[in-house]
Amino acid sequence: MITNSKTKSFLLAVFALIFLAVFIGVSRFILVKEISTNEIYIPIQSQFAIRIQGKELFKTSIHDLFLEQPDAEIFSLIRKLTQKGSGNQKVKDSGINFLSDVLIFSYPNNDGEYYGFVLQLNDASAFQKNILDKAAKNTAGVCDAETGILLFFNPKKKNTILSKESIRKEAVQILKNPRKESFFTKMNFTNNAFIYVEKRKETKNYSAFGQGNLSVAIQDSTLQLSGKFSAVHPISKSNWNLKPQGFHISSSLLNAEIQDTLQYLFTKQGFNLPKTSKISLNYSGIQMGNGGIVPKMDLLLEFDSTISKAEFLEPKHWRKLGFSISRNTDNEYDLNNGSNDFLLTFLDDKTIFIGLSKENLIQKSNDRIFYMTGDARYLTRIDGSGLVAMGINLYPPFKTGKDFLESLKKTDLEITSKGNNTVVKGEISFKEGRSVTVETLRLLLRMNDF
Repeated sequence: MITNSKTKSFLLAVFALIFLAVFIGVSRFILVKEISTNEIYIPIQSQFAIRIQGKELFKTSIHDLFLEQPDAEIFSLIRKLTQKGSGNQKVKDSGINFLSDVLIFSYPNNDGEYYGFVLQLNDASAFQKNILDKAAKNTAGVCDAETGILLFFNPKKKNTILSKESIRKEAVQILKNPRKESFFTKMNFTNNAFIYVEKRKETKNYSAFGQGNLSVAIQDSTLQLSGKFSAVHPISKSNWNLKPQGFHISSSLLNAEIQDTLQYLFTKQGFNLPKTSKISLNYSGIQMGNGGIVPKMDLLLEFDSTISKAEFLEPKHWRKLGFSISRNTDNEYDLNNGSNDFLLTFLDDKTIFIGLSKENLIQKSNDRIFYMTGDARYLTRIDGSGLVAMGINLYPPFKTGKDFLESLKKTDLEITSKGNNTVVKGEISFKEGRSVTVETLRLLLRMNDF
């Protein structure tokens, strides 16, 4: 099963290529005739696929960059990228026609899972030379005059490596055996939509959702998400929630990887806890001072079985974290690190609250199984006047992320359980005068400098 970080990197690479192709080879791509999508090359056994409309993204990007938000920094970064390397070495042509659709798919294999791209080409030799011939381990592909298939194999066992020839043969079979019908059963693109996701059936990798679809659109300065899936594994509702404040995120969609990671972190600090079934967090940044680095937050943790109170309250565990612990009542305790006080409360035998105040606690269930809302700028907020705080704020990777979050106006994404369905709805809006495409391009180009 592919890790979340790998999946994000995989998709990030697609967006980076699309954006850079738009701005590095505009004139060339405009002259290339638009060719219909290559959906027929999504393998028959695929259970999940994404369609990215390159033409729609192209049109929106050009309009925003040249008409709505001309930006000298963007053009400077593009020029710098094209000259990056030794001397005046140019960025090499990928051979991909980004005015056509980019297709991403996945399907299982006995030893792992394949993730792949179907790409429309305008220069097959360039694609072979600059993409396929330089593919990393567990990656290979094949192409003909018009279509390129790029496959990445993600093994079940960490150290498993599949030969490039084996992966290439798999890609050859995909190119030789096109499907007779479209993979996508319901195309609900609007004029502003540029991504469509469809899932055919439940797999181990996507156990939170059954069959369904999701679309992503750009409307003015807002990224919009809308989708609906069958509920394969209904999630039990929690009796406790936090009223959103600062930047809020809550989730009952915790897969095995997330649960194992949380258990590892708890165990490393000496806490022997059951698996986490829900997290709810209000976050307002961190405070740096004599008490060290202290997050300003309210945290709700729910577990899938009864918590051992005596084990959790063991003072030596908290001393490792720099806190002393004292009892107020049977279910309420104070945590202190010398300059800050947190309240620790056992809300029931499976639920713990740790935070600055209980005023945002709500004893009421709702249909949300994931919710993210509020001002994302709090994620990079550091209060403190010391040299360390100043250094972090000036550190280029941190500043790049902070500047991007500063361009956001609001984040609002929710996934709800409604009967036998799981419904996805959300918006990420940018401030007036900022566009989705330009700010995302700025982020990608700045990240390229690290």
